[in-house]
Amino acid sequence: MKRVLTVALALAAIACCTVVWSQGRRGGERDGARPQGMGGPMMASPSMAVMPPQMGVINRLNESAPLTDDQMSKIKYAISKNRDTLRPLQQKSVEASRALRAAVLSSAYDPANVKTLAAAAEKAEADVVSASIDAWTNIRSILTADQAAKLQELMERPQPGRGQGPSGAVPGEEGRTQPPSNGSQPSAPPTVPGQ
Repeated sequence: MKRVLTVALALAAIACCTVVWSQGRRGGERDGARPQGMGGPMMASPSMAVMPPQMGVINRLNESAPLTDDQMSKIKYAISKNRDTLRPLQQKSVEASRALRAAVLSSAYDPANVKTLAAAAEKAEADVVSASIDAWTNIRSILTADQAAKLQELMERPQPGRGQGPSGAVPGEEGRTQPPSNGSQPSAPPTVPGQ
């Protein structure tokens, strides 16, 4: 039973991440910046890991590795088409995860029903991942090898988020800033005054 509850809660967290990503992006995130979490781009689920780039990222790519008018037109179409495809799939994923969570928390807990709802939530998430991969396939086929490498660099670079400065630095002790952890260097745990 603990395992079912753990899986259900993990799926509920995935649904929340999907909702945050697909709705209510604020400020700099609307121009294509990716949400930040735990020191880098948020990838709490497979659908987040394969989320196609937004136009803000493509615009930054165009500044550093110029796209032809034909490439830009094709990419805009691919992103628009993917957005139209993803929206209902993401909504279905959110609804499936909500149903799963409700079943897990229900006073009339039914393990068989929870397993059925978990399978439905996994299928809905897989559909989102599949549509995102299709979008990546389209976008990657439009780009040159150099442009694809630059896009990779842009997608992996932490973008300023809430609580970060323009450089992406996170405020440290006594107002000093320290670069955000990029995974290659271990970061020291924060110190608490008085310890």
